[in-house]
Amino acid sequence: MPGSRAVVRLHGEIDASTVEVVTRGLRQELRPGVAVLELDLTDVQHLSADGTAAFFRAVKASRASGTRLVITHPAPSVQRALSQVGLDRLLKYPS
Repeated sequence: MPGSRAVVRLHGEIDASTVEVVTRGLRQELRPGVAVLELDLTDVQHLSADGTAAFFRAVKASRASGTRLVITHPAPSVQRALSQVGLDRLLKYPS
């Protein structure tokens, strides 16, 4: 798929108090011409069940725009949170 790659480096805690800000930021990056949107989770210390809503919304928006969403560098606790809600089956992880 032609297009560019954008990288969003998230940090801190993604929970009920930050989910709307994260959602807005991810939507802004899902712009025309972006073929791959990489979500770098290196600096995310905590992802709550409420916070996962931002990722579900990003998956929906990325599918509508034809952008491939890729998760990189999740901490084990963040990976578990993604798996517990089934996001590990919806998001791509580079090999």
